[in-house]
Amino acid sequence: MEFIKGKGEVKAEIVVNGAKKFEEYGFEGKDSEVLVLPDKKRVYVGIDEINSENLKIATSNIIKALKKYKFESVEITPPNTKDKDLLLSFFEGFMLGDYEFDKYKSKKAKHLKKVIISGNEELLKTAIRVATIRAKAINFTRD
Repeated sequence: MEFIKGKGEVKAEIVVNGAKKFEEYGFEGKDSEVLVLPDKKRVYVGIDEINSENLKIATSNIIKALKKYKFESVEITPPNTKDKDLLLSFFEGFMLGDYEFDKYKSKKAKHLKKVIISGNEELLKTAIRVATIRAKAINFTRD
């Protein structure tokens, strides 16, 4: 999985504390609630509040939800913060959610190829590098 700038096939959004509701789909933006609208190329994930753990779970849920579809990239804006822990959790969630042990399976897992991001490039590069190291270590331990 690579993190790059540009446009993604589907746009993802993290909804904080029910700020957006889609009653026609039964989505209230509650914690860990996911709404995928493939025809509109949108995915929404709810969290109660912005903290490291919630962001990690939310981005992981985005990847898990999109694995069911044929999208190869997702576009999302990272939190507008300089808090390194929040950014680390944001990126780590993508990599942990994408992991699937399929070494002995004949049908290999489908992986999202690109996550399209925007923001402070230097700060994001550092967070991505550290999150990649941590996620690889966690996924290695899972094997």
